[in-house]
Order: sequence, then C-alpha cells, then structure tokens
Amino acid sequence: AFNQTPADALYHIALTKIALGNLTGAEEDFDTLIKGSPDSFQPYTRKAELQVARGEHLAAAKSISGAIGVAPLGTHLELASAFGGTFFRGKRHAAAAMVYEAALARQFNGQIASYLAFVLAVSSDDSVRNPTRSLEWAQKAAQSEPESVTSLNTVAVALAANGRFPEAVGFAERALAIAKASNQA
Repeated sequence: AFNQTPADALYHIALTKIALGNLTGAEEDFDTLIKGSPDSFQPYTRKAELQVARGEHLAAAKSISGAIGVAPLGTHLELASAFGGTFFRGKRHAAAAMVYEAALARQFNGQIASYLAFVLAVSSDDSVRNPTRSLEWAQKAAQSEPESVTSLNTVAVALAANGRFPEAVGFAERALAIAKASNQA
C-alpha cells in the first residue's frame, strides 16, 4: 500500500506485530502514534486492548479515555459503552467509572450517565461507590430521557443506594410499566 501515510504504515505494522505475538513492539508503535498523531483515536484503542489483555485495567481505562477525548462524536459513546461495560462486568468499577466520566466530559448522553450512575450506586469498591453522585447522574439521565426504562430504573437504584426506598419503588414501578407497555423483556 504505497499511498498510505507513514502513520498508517506504522499502525499496520503494529497490528502485524500483534498478530505475530510481539505485543511489546506493538505497544511501542502505538505510543509513537499517540505522540505523533494525538488526534487519532485508533492507537489509543488498540493500546487499551493490549492493556486489558494484560489485566492492566486502570491503565486501559486511561488509554481508552484518551481515545474518547479525540474520537468522532458518536464513536466516543460506542467506545465508552463497550469498554465501560467490559470493565463493569469484570468488576473493575473504578475503570468503568473513569471511562464513563471521560465520555460525559466530552458530551452528555443519558445512557452513559445512567451507566455511570449505576456503577456509583452498586459498586462494592468503597473508593468508587458514591450514592450522592449516583443520584445526581441518574436524575440528569432521567431528565434527558424521561421515558427511558434504563434511566428510570437507574434512578430507582440510585434512590435505594441513598436509602430512599419508597421513592425507589415508585421509579421502579414506573420503569416496569413502560417496559411492559412497550413489550420490553
């Protein structure tokens, strides 16, 4: 591919190094690309994938936050959802919160705000769990998407995390009614 830029060539070389098992060399190439092309989100993303594979979740969250900061609008939400969800399911709540916060700093999105609120409400990690902030994010999400089952359910979870159980039940019942009315399982 003689018409590719030097940055494109280095990116493809790094991908080849991954395929050949030279992960250290690939990561060095991604670091070179991040320094030389800081507005390109792909090197950050590939580096984050390598870090996740090595179990370096907070480093990966930092890398993907870099990608989110420069990725095209819309793409940054996909990155936040994918990586944040992976971190959350893996019980890496600090990493999930970092990724969701990076996306929300770039652009508000009700779904991502709900995800962050949920993590802050239910995390077993005391350094992450923050019921007050959880409720703030959940309420912002519900204000932006008042008929969203996810947003309403997240408000219920956040209220419960704050010990406000009667209100939590009301939001959960409202979410359930909307889900039933729209045939959502």
